[in-house]
Amino acid sequence: MADAADIRPQGGDGKDLLRAQAIDAAMGIIAEQGLASLSIRDLAQSIGKSTTVIVNLFQTKAGLLAAVAEAGLQADAAFHARFLTETRGAPLERSTLRVLAMGYIVRRAAPEARFVRVWEEFLTDREACLAAGPQLRAWAQLRERAWTELLEPSPAVARLAPVLAPYLTMEGLYASALVGRADYDLLLAEALA
Repeated sequence: MADAADIRPQGGDGKDLLRAQAIDAAMGIIAEQGLASLSIRDLAQSIGKSTTVIVNLFQTKAGLLAAVAEAGLQADAAFHARFLTETRGAPLERSTLRVLAMGYIVRRAAPEARFVRVWEEFLTDREACLAAGPQLRAWAQLRERAWTELLEPSPAVARLAPVLAPYLTMEGLYASALVGRADYDLLLAEALA
């Protein structure tokens, strides 16, 4: 689930590589320290460049946030593609659906799923929501499509997809805060029951 590999440009010039490096660094700052810690100056310093370079790449902080959101969307699309491939053909009944949902949430709470921390930060920040509105809408649609595709073979649970995707997002917020607690798996199992 490496974020950087999902956003690294294929070929391209040095500017594309520098842009990918800046986006990856921005995602790291957001995931580890929160969106409030992301500044053009600190980002430039983290990749060893001047603020002018960052401004030339993204024009404004809103441009940077939109680029980070786009990279997050790409990483999340790759996550969902892997998840769907790994779970395709699983028997879809109440107990297996709970296990699939638990696995989904736990994977998204893992440290290597930095793009999820980025989404969480974006959801709670007005500036980020404004800068990345189209990506946030696409992100919601991505999750709903993935769960619709996964549940489609079983009419008994297929109707849950539109509700399940936002519910799992909410549970994911809890997971990010509680993962690592000795009783977290038990809390998650109770919540999903």
